[in-house]
Amino acid sequence: MLLTRLLLLVALAVHLLYAALPLPLLTTERSDALVPAVLAVAPLFALAWLASKYRHQPHRWAVVSLVVAAMQSLGATAAIVMHLRPTELPPALNLVVCLALWLPSTLFAWLAGRALLARPAEVLGTSPYQVNFPLRAVEKASANADSVVVTDRAVEIWLQRASSEPMELAPGQKRGRVPWKTLPLNDITAAAVRSAVPGEAPWAVLRHGPSQSVPAGEVAVVRFGGVDQVLPVEDPAKFAELIRARTGRVLPSRVDQPARVLGAHVAEVLPAPEPEGPKVHPTRGPDDPLPTGPGLAVRWLVAAPLALIGVAGLPLALLLSTGATAGFLAWIGVAVVAWLGNVRVPRVWGRVAFLPVPVTLMWLVVEKQWLFALALVLCPVLGRLAGAVFTNWRGTDLGASGVEVPFKLLTGERLHLQEDRLVLEPEGKGELPYALWLADVDLVQCGVRAAPEVGDWYAPGGHRRSVFDSTWLRIVAGPQQWLVPTRDLRLVAELVRARATTAAPAPPDDLDLAGWYRLRAWAVSKTDGGILKLGLRKNGIGWRLFAAAAAGSFAFLLVPMAPMRIPGLVAAVLAVAALADWARLRPGLRRAEHHSLPPGSPNWGEVRADHAPVLAYQPWV
Repeated sequence: MLLTRLLLLVALAVHLLYAALPLPLLTTERSDALVPAVLAVAPLFALAWLASKYRHQPHRWAVVSLVVAAMQSLGATAAIVMHLRPTELPPALNLVVCLALWLPSTLFAWLAGRALLARPAEVLGTSPYQVNFPLRAVEKASANADSVVVTDRAVEIWLQRASSEPMELAPGQKRGRVPWKTLPLNDITAAAVRSAVPGEAPWAVLRHGPSQSVPAGEVAVVRFGGVDQVLPVEDPAKFAELIRARTGRVLPSRVDQPARVLGAHVAEVLPAPEPEGPKVHPTRGPDDPLPTGPGLAVRWLVAAPLALIGVAGLPLALLLSTGATAGFLAWIGVAVVAWLGNVRVPRVWGRVAFLPVPVTLMWLVVEKQWLFALALVLCPVLGRLAGAVFTNWRGTDLGASGVEVPFKLLTGERLHLQEDRLVLEPEGKGELPYALWLADVDLVQCGVRAAPEVGDWYAPGGHRRSVFDSTWLRIVAGPQQWLVPTRDLRLVAELVRARATTAAPAPPDDLDLAGWYRLRAWAVSKTDGGILKLGLRKNGIGWRLFAAAAAGSFAFLLVPMAPMRIPGLVAAVLAVAALADWARLRPGLRRAEHHSLPPGSPNWGEVRADHAPVLAYQPWV
């Protein structure tokens, strides 16, 4: 332990040095010398409190030192600047110095923790220090910090995805601040290491989130109460030895190999609906005729002119009437191209119509045409109105078009019926969209559910849906099955059937199980930073299009002006880079939308037409 103590003393010395830097300034007559001293010295009290709280948790020492150093660096940097006056450092260099001061103490604290945890298990077993073992996963995201912590009393399993659902909650403990599972050392009767068995049951089954498969390789097994808990930690041999040392008892080092589970879902999509449901007999549903709609020609004749006026007509008229230069007029052409690229997605016409607004507004402000500037509000309004006219004018004639038709569901989710695909956009944070190919649709069934209690339906990935009394549209495509609550279920069913007859077949896909794990981890990392179930807002990749539009607007404004040509070119490069990055990511995310279930997966619940997927579901004829 001598090396650990030495490194901690060095880290403490660095913190004391930061606190001492502003002290000589207090002997001067400077009126502003007190502020750096307070900023550098006050964090020492926080260091004392945090060091006392986490003194037995070496995996947190670096974080504690980093937090304190970040606070002290402000005062230390200010002291350095005052000492160097009148030869002041450039502001950018001041920032570099401030950030560099974070590193020394943090590095020594991290090295101290590493030196301690590198000790043999026999030595750590007799110490009061907590030992953190990172957990392995089949495909682990970079931001995943799941781990197992061995304290002097228990084995604690910390899972990010289970932060809101601990298996046990002691009085006074806050939900989300306790481990998913705690195994007291006194209850452990075996600690062993074995090889993972392909297809074995998941080692962690969560109620409201993706469960955890057992990755290949060596895993640790802890037995308590007659139950074997698999723990795929890094360095399982050291983990098992530490458990034996901490318990102070001779524990068995061999456990039985588990049985292989065949034909089951992978853990990351669980929990799944029951594979078999009760047999039901269809009843007669509503038979009133569905609206036919005005016809596609009328829709285009009404909606397209409105959209083009908002996208190009109005801003172009305002620019021409005020004598705008060619650069401003050219940006209107970009907006028209963007609209043509999204002509089959009316729900985004309002956003496209906003594209020419900033550039046009800049010109009108320079020309002091305030009334014309106010008229630009009509651009996105007209674009949104045009999209609403096309798609909200419900009718069966929409089935013959390739235009995307959105439906808002009773749960707040959105269903997008595209030319060849059906996409369900969930509201849940950390939940990717689901999609299926219309050519793969095997069953489209309307029905109703009437029961006194609310049922449960799980989407792949452990995302729970409440099945309440309402009309439900049931869609089965291959192994996938959706239950969609909507009042327009008969119209949606008719449109799905109409488009499924002419939909292009699904493209070939050679994705295997290992590739599926990589694809899902990649897709999550690109939308949520790899963290699920932490209440983070879903980001998506659409911000890249917004960034491209903003940077492109500046480029068209600045490039024609000789003094601002270089910033304009930089903006143009940023716009192209953001657009190219979106184009790079979109195909992969689109592919992930179709693979909510891995290849070779069994059916998602009961898929037979004469059987109910959930209790109290009654199909219509």
